[in-house]
Amino acid sequence: MGKKLSGNGLWESSRMMLPEHREILVERRKYPAANDEGALQPADRRLVRQSVVLPVALSITRGNFKRLKAFPTPLHKLYVQATMLLIDCLHRDEVKIRQELAAKGIEVRQESAEDALHCRWMYRGAEESFTFTRDALRQEVALQLQNYITALFSSANARQS
Repeated sequence: MGKKLSGNGLWESSRMMLPEHREILVERRKYPAANDEGALQPADRRLVRQSVVLPVALSITRGNFKRLKAFPTPLHKLYVQATMLLIDCLHRDEVKIRQELAAKGIEVRQESAEDALHCRWMYRGAEESFTFTRDALRQEVALQLQNYITALFSSANARQS
């Protein structure tokens, strides 16, 4: 750099930015949580994972609810109400997660195969995929349902106290 350009402020103030570079800069400022490669942060990855697991858990719970209504038992009302609460919680969280993903510009697609569920997410031009085997998905759904049921009963116990 020449002597005339250094220290006089002229060089520093006359920098120019191409429109393509400006778009990238604006996009990076809009989504500061992502790094330059378009990779998701761990919290966003959990959202993507839950966006796949919760609909499956909801579907299974709804199926169990239909079977439960068909066969009354002595504790029928309790089971029906508990299942309805569980369905409401699952549905509410599924909608919330979909809205969060849309707000962050993350798109998730699923393809079902015989023995697995293939999932792809797209974010800021990057694309990545993961696969749930049926057994892994079943285990993940069971864990999620257990967490939801525990949360439901702990909130019910807190209200009684």
